[in-house]
Amino acid sequence: MNTKIFDTNIRWLSKEEGGRRLEIPFKATKYALQIAIDGERVIQGSSWSVFCYSYEISEPLKTKSYIRFLNVEHAPDVLFVGKKFELFEGPKKVATGVIVNIFGMTIQFNCCYGGDYAYKLNLVGLPMQTRFFSTFHHPVCGKTGNLTRQVW
Repeated sequence: MNTKIFDTNIRWLSKEEGGRRLEIPFKATKYALQIAIDGERVIQGSSWSVFCYSYEISEPLKTKSYIRFLNVEHAPDVLFVGKKFELFEGPKKVATGVIVNIFGMTIQFNCCYGGDYAYKLNLVGLPMQTRFFSTFHHPVCGKTGNLTRQVW
């Protein structure tokens, strides 16, 4: 399981470079792209998508952004500080980036004993204006649900 949230610096390709025709999706909460690492779009036998939340424009075509894997349950643990990546909208490469920080996420459950259960969310160092969408699995009773607290 890879529930990490990665703080990144992203350089968006211009229209002339073959990038997006529309403006950068600034502060878009449900913008998903495919990721390539080391030039490979297939990682551990699958292609992977990430949510991308650009929270600051540092200069034209450059943003500070958070990314996280859509499928956190099976996502590979292959990103680290300094790792470079590419982002794609379908077959079109639209951006390149580098990981500058990593935030760990843990969810701790209280046993529900047949009733509603609580969770404790710990996002170390992550600014609270962000949102995080995920699903969870209760380790005792086996119930599944959606994480309702929005932190990005």
